[in-house]
Order: sequence, then structure tokens, then C-alpha cells
Amino acid sequence: MINKIVLFACIVFISTELFAQNRDSTKATTLSVNLPGIIDVFDANITFGIDFKIAKLTSAGIDAGYIYASIYTSDAQSTSGILLRPYIRFYFDKKEELFFQAQLHYKSVTYTKESWVNRDFVNGVPSFSQLGTISNYKKAYGIHCLIGIRKQLSGSNDHLLLESTFGLGYRYKKQYSDNGLFSTTGFVFGSRNNNSTPVLLMNLKLCYKL
Repeated sequence: MINKIVLFACIVFISTELFAQNRDSTKATTLSVNLPGIIDVFDANITFGIDFKIAKLTSAGIDAGYIYASIYTSDAQSTSGILLRPYIRFYFDKKEELFFQAQLHYKSVTYTKESWVNRDFVNGVPSFSQLGTISNYKKAYGIHCLIGIRKQLSGSNDHLLLESTFGLGYRYKKQYSDNGLFSTTGFVFGSRNNNSTPVLLMNLKLCYKL
């Protein structure tokens, strides 16, 4: 898992450097890390972001993460997945502190466990059970509308920033399993296999402007 996280961080860093070298120096590129995602008990993730200016008061970027742990399903022994959130951002002032952000959301997660699996069904009745691996899958798609504020952490350092956002979104979630039974923990609301729901969003990012 650590190797995947390090590799992912290197890819994000190299991509950002390429953006920075190929764009006008007045159009800043920003690196970020999502702070709440690291302690998200349902789908813990490490998520990095790239944001680059495309106009005077407009930027575009993407947050991309690796999901490494979860209590979302019952008895999951391993968890892995990806999180992608491309967006476009419009600043309200020249200081680039207050902004509106329109964002797409995509998540794909696999929860794996060892369990007894029924085999060779005859008239709906299994002939025997065998110890095997069962995978549960979750995919989510959505759109988010956010208001955010970005501030310098220190008055003497205009590179290090703290960014907070809040807003509303709408997501569609699809869940399925190798054996047809997707079992969530008692902490999860709306655990039907397929559902759509509005969501309240809050986030915090630590950013570094190149």
C-alpha cells in the first residue's frame, strides 16, 4: 500500500512540474493535499490535487486519490479504490481568496474478504461450500457546487495556503457483489444497492503555490 501511495505522489508531483514549466510564469500552478480524507473512516484516502490558472480569474484542476481502508462493508479484510474530482473554479476578487467551484465526482472501490462460497447449485440449492474470496464493489458518480476561501498560512510566505470549501452535491451510487449480497456496516445510511441522494460537502486542503 505504501508503495502505491509513494508512486501516486510522484506522478502528481511530476505532472505538476510539467504544467509549471510549460505555462506562463504569471499563471500559477498549485499543489494540494486533502486533509480530511486521511481520517475518513468510511473510505480513508490520500488525495493530491493540481490546480492551474487558465484565465485571469479562472482556474481548472483535479483532485485524485487512492482509497486504502474502510469500515463501509462488513468484515472487509482489504480495501482499494480511486477517487477523481475534476473541477473548474471562478474567483470573485483579484486576491484569489473567495471562489465558486463546479466539480465532478467519481469513486470506485473494491472491498475484499474471505468467506464460504456456495458452489454447484442444483434447483437453487448449493451442492457444497468452499472457502474463497468475495469482492464487494461500489461506484459513485456526482456533481458538486462549492463556495470556498483560500488564505495564506503566514503573512511572510505567500506560497503556503489553507483552503476550505463547503457546498451541496448530488450523487448516484451503484453497489454489487460477487455473490449478489452487498453487506454494509450499521454505520452506513442509504445502503441500497443503487441509490441517488443529495450530499452536504465540507473540505479542507493544504496548498502550495509554485
